[in-house]
Amino acid sequence: MNASEPLPEFERPPVNEVAFGMLTEPVEGLLVPHFGRYWASVAAEFPRCEEAPPVLPLVELFGETASTVNLELGDGLPLPRVWLLSETGNNLIQLQRDRLLFNWRRMHPGDEYPRYPSVRAGFGRALDSFQAFLASCALKPARPLQYELTYINHIELEEGPLAEQVHAVLRDYHWDTERRFLSEADQFNSALGFLMPGNIGRLHAVARNAMHRETRRPVLLLELTARGMPETPSESAMWEWFDMTHEWIVRGFADLTEPEIQRAVWGRTT
Repeated sequence: MNASEPLPEFERPPVNEVAFGMLTEPVEGLLVPHFGRYWASVAAEFPRCEEAPPVLPLVELFGETASTVNLELGDGLPLPRVWLLSETGNNLIQLQRDRLLFNWRRMHPGDEYPRYPSVRAGFGRALDSFQAFLASCALKPARPLQYELTYINHIELEEGPLAEQVHAVLRDYHWDTERRFLSEADQFNSALGFLMPGNIGRLHAVARNAMHRETRRPVLLLELTARGMPETPSESAMWEWFDMTHEWIVRGFADLTEPEIQRAVWGRTT
């Protein structure tokens, strides 16, 4: 990655979802009734509520034990993951005893991606409101263990052999069809991990083919997720971490995909 070059900019990025997240120590004393009280405090902006199964934490390890592991946190009864949604469903707060996330989602093809600073500000408001709520309930603040930033891109594919379509998008993928026993694959799934400087995080790049739920057209899902923690945790260090990982995700997206599709389809300008 050449960080001295200008950050790539795209007029029409294929971003379908962005999620800011914070994995925390389980908030002691946080119970189901608190979820309802917190919802009431933000209901003007998030009037809809849904439940989902809790997400197990994936924790990045570095050094001699470098890996990504599932970590069991706390010994209380598992609580559901609560979704608090805006009226349109584009903005979403996800809350569980050891996690807070803020998402922007493209719900319809015409929804315009609001860009990183807007989603970053939404996460900041959600985090501030949740910490203030915990204080109002005489509960200890949520203490971060790990931050995460995820970009999910839906890249439309043309009709035709899957290998050719994936190769047109991902610069490092090529399937040689000559002198093979195996025919061309009809499913594609790839996962890569990249260490970030100073072991402050790991960037995961996962790509797979799928079918768009509305258009029923083939798409390539390219998910870029950074997880980690600044060396010295603080509020300013947290925002520096998110800004750095955002840059890694944007540069990583440009590094993994073909320059031709960047210019022709996504309108790369730098």
